[in-house]
Amino acid sequence: MADQLKRYRGMLCLVIALALQKCWLEIMTVGSLLSFPAMALERHGVFFLAEGATLLLAAALAPKLRIAAAHRPLYWVVGIMLVGSMVLAAQVGNGGPATMTLTVFEAVIGGAAASAIYLLILSFLCLLGPVLAVLIYLAGTILSFYLIVLCYALPAEVVFAIAWVLPIPLRVAAFGGQALLGNAPLISAEVDAGVPHAAWKVLVLILMAVLGFTFAFKESAMGNALFSSGSMSALGSHAVEVAFFLGIVFLGDKFRYANVIRFALPITAVLFLFVPTDTDATKMISDVSGAGFYSLVMIYAMFTLLVLCARYRYEPLRLFGIVFGVHYCCTMLGNLASHLVNAVAVDETTRYYLLLAIALIAVGCMFFLIVDGDAFSLWPRISEGPQDEVVDPREALALSCAALARNRGLTAREEEIVLLIAEGLSFPDIQDRLCVAEGTMKTHRRNIYAKCGVHSKEALIDLVHLA
Repeated sequence: MADQLKRYRGMLCLVIALALQKCWLEIMTVGSLLSFPAMALERHGVFFLAEGATLLLAAALAPKLRIAAAHRPLYWVVGIMLVGSMVLAAQVGNGGPATMTLTVFEAVIGGAAASAIYLLILSFLCLLGPVLAVLIYLAGTILSFYLIVLCYALPAEVVFAIAWVLPIPLRVAAFGGQALLGNAPLISAEVDAGVPHAAWKVLVLILMAVLGFTFAFKESAMGNALFSSGSMSALGSHAVEVAFFLGIVFLGDKFRYANVIRFALPITAVLFLFVPTDTDATKMISDVSGAGFYSLVMIYAMFTLLVLCARYRYEPLRLFGIVFGVHYCCTMLGNLASHLVNAVAVDETTRYYLLLAIALIAVGCMFFLIVDGDAFSLWPRISEGPQDEVVDPREALALSCAALARNRGLTAREEEIVLLIAEGLSFPDIQDRLCVAEGTMKTHRRNIYAKCGVHSKEALIDLVHLA
């Protein structure tokens, strides 16, 4: 009971840390809640470049950063950098000959610190398993929406004071989540080298790169600051996040998030990229759809990356650092590309085909990513029996294997092999225990995989626990 309470407290800390991190970003950069002289569109580009560079650097230093993440000094450094960004922002507000230089330093320090704490939080989510981690991620983003709405309703002086204070609870919540959840992943699956899981990483990398480029390209073409479409875009993101949160909570593993995304993504992408923004109504449609498009891809990317970490033991700091680092760098490239297109006076027809190509790439990537079951098969199963009933683990496993054998038409020998696999034995060990030839063992394995519709031992074990 004490361990479970500690776990819940750790998850709550991560929810709070995510919400505060996004709130600080909204105040300082994304939503431009605070307005300073000389902080023009270029500042956003510097900020995103600093985020991308920091994430890629963190990916390169992942082993050392993983060790440092278990100690308090790293969080003090991040908190001091966030406060330092605020100090420079205040100096920028006073104007002067060095305003532009201070603006660049403010954006670099703020972007580096914000991305570092975000990467640490995401790596802690990997301790919870994919589905629970996505729930925590969605809860944090939903809470941040209401905090940001509150900030919009407050006077600018109060918001500025909040931005000064936020680094303290953000640092405490992030370190608290790490300390309470521990350092060892709760899901540990044996790696099957025959599974081409690296392909999923490449696809998500391409998807996130295209997403960042697309958003920045379109937003700059509209004359807006990057990712700052206002309250309507925030409402679009919030609607998607709430829908997915409720879907997972109430439908559980019956919620087919991939099918929802494959249906909704093309619609939101087309509305965002091709609806003109010359009237208030059409601009509202474009903003809401764009935010929904962005949130859909982010949620699916989170599912995919968390599954890769859980099933194939990818280092979270390295994987998230590379994918989101490329995403932020491509965001700046999209911004620069849009300015370049405007500078050479490209006609509307050419711009239309550019947007169409980008949309097709972004949407096309979604149809090749992993399926729903890969995430939900790793969801921890809760016993439905009486709380005081003691169930023998091997007996429960044998019952699951028997149920799977009935459903999939396995023979008695195949059921016996599945049980031994679920108990953790390797194929050579099973071969020795059953006294069968190597060729016979390979035939049994091939038949079991075919009947169960799986391609690896890990997937078979997941299927047993779901039976």
